Amino acid sequence: MLKEVNAKSLDDLMEQVIPNIVRDRETIDNNSIGKVDRAIPVDLLHMEFKELMSKNKLNKTYIGEGFYGTLVPHVIERNFISNPGWYTAYTPYQAEIA
Repeated sequence: MLKEVNAKSLDDLMEQVIPNIVRDRETIDNNSIGKVDRAIPVDLLHMEFKELMSKNKLNKTYIGEGFYGTLVPHVIERNFISNPGWYTAYTPYQAEIA
């Protein structure tokens, strides 16, 4: 594979493929939350994320305002639930239908 892409080694291939900003250790350290020199236990990482998330400002959203409950006839509701074409992007092939 290396001959095919004209790379002398795996390191050479990585230099050709991965942008410098991704490979640059200093850039990674300066843009991260903190330097990670070793594995961090999940519970400590979770605490750090909670602390970081506590800095978020909570705003009131008005999405959905003016929406009122709607009575959907059971026949329509059953058709909606039993036909995944309404709620998924999956489209069966003709062979599967047949």
